[in-house]
Amino acid sequence: MSRALSLLFPALLLLAGCLSKHQPVQAPRAMAVSVAGSMAVMDSPQVQAVPDSMVQVVSDLLVARNLTPKLADAADFVGPFATKRTTQHRLALLSDVSTDTDLLFLVETTVAYYSQMNGRYRWTVEVDATISPRDDLSQAFSAHFQVPVFLEHYHEKEAAALEAAVPLLERRLGALLDAYLGGL
Repeated sequence: MSRALSLLFPALLLLAGCLSKHQPVQAPRAMAVSVAGSMAVMDSPQVQAVPDSMVQVVSDLLVARNLTPKLADAADFVGPFATKRTTQHRLALLSDVSTDTDLLFLVETTVAYYSQMNGRYRWTVEVDATISPRDDLSQAFSAHFQVPVFLEHYHEKEAAALEAAVPLLERRLGALLDAYLGGL
């Protein structure tokens, strides 16, 4: 009987761990966040806004943490981001166009074709995500990571690769927000 309990107890602990859902860290007060998401293509000077699915995921992450997203108009940042390539320059630009928010959240993605493997097309999505107080950019908190993506068809390009990376990006961006808000 004790042997059966010793085998059952770890299984119940594992099951309890699978059932628990992560609770996002809450901001200490309701705060407005200016959000900009850019997508660059490797070896190209062009910058685009991220797809709508990515914007929705970022908005949902912020709302779940007592933050109110204010989406920056893509026309305000897409052109200037093509010449302002560093995160600090882009944060300063975002700060200039969003004077009514407490925080800035910048998600910069670069999508690159990697290779063909086993009949599928491998892409890499590099992400630089930064959250910062709007009035003190020296307090910026950043994360850099890469997400490998496999697409089935040749005609699927950068936007499709970024769309395929969204589920993993959601977890990583949520972890960044939790780490930042945990320090407030």
